[in-house]
Amino acid sequence: MRAAGPGAAMPGDAVDDRPVSSAVLDAAIAWQLRQGEGLATPSDERALSDWLAAHRDHARAWRQLGDIDRQLGAVGGQAARAAVLRRTRSPIHVAGAVLGLALAVACGAAVLNRFQPVGDLLADHRTGTGERRTVVLPDQTVLHLNTRSAVDIAFGKDLREVRLRAGEVAV
Repeated sequence: MRAAGPGAAMPGDAVDDRPVSSAVLDAAIAWQLRQGEGLATPSDERALSDWLAAHRDHARAWRQLGDIDRQLGAVGGQAARAAVLRRTRSPIHVAGAVLGLALAVACGAAVLNRFQPVGDLLADHRTGTGERRTVVLPDQTVLHLNTRSAVDIAFGKDLREVRLRAGEVAV
């Protein structure tokens, strides 16, 4: 028994043109690539038939893939079809994606640092760009933090310390 080729209508799937999930589409593409290599055995054909019958989305993806395959064949021939069906990612593409992600994170940190210095985020008290704040310590000492300032407070029985991390403070 030979499995229906891509684009063949399956029972109950004549009008449903909704997109299928990427996992189902990837599986359909893998089946089509196996069949397109010309190395499909009778057991491969049975496995494809079983896969198509297992879920309506499988048959729908197979039909939609066949529609795309026919359109590509009409427009650009085998070269266009092969380019679209090639879904493998080379190590160069993966490295480029990782490098792009690292660059995006670094740019985001630089923009954040411009408005709120990243190193000062752990300070006891801090102000952002354009913000001023008054802090009253337990002994009623008043600190006035200017814009983009950060201080750490060490306050105890024997120790009263205000450590300026960035900006300006008036005591």
